[in-house]
Amino acid sequence: MMVEPLTDEELKQKLEEFVERYHKKDEDGAQYQELLERLAVAKAKHPVFADGIYEGTGRVGEEYGELCQAINHNEPEERIMSEAWDLLCVVWRFVRGDWCHDE
Repeated sequence: MMVEPLTDEELKQKLEEFVERYHKKDEDGAQYQELLERLAVAKAKHPVFADGIYEGTGRVGEEYGELCQAINHNEPEERIMSEAWDLLCVVWRFVRGDWCHDE
């Protein structure tokens, strides 16, 4: 199935809608609170994030792949954003050093 490319005006409109919907300042802390809640769920579900930096990097790659698949399969916006949140949680845990296990 061929999809017709968007006109410049249609593309501009879609971009404006996207920015309106997602480019919000987190003035009330709701996005940060959402992140904290999702991190708590992720830690409960996967207490051991990774065994070392290389496995941690692999976890980031896996989540990025899931986000790309959602986009490539034209999943609904809610699904794509859910995958984006999952990726953010994994990257946060990676950067926080959850892959490092002091002995």
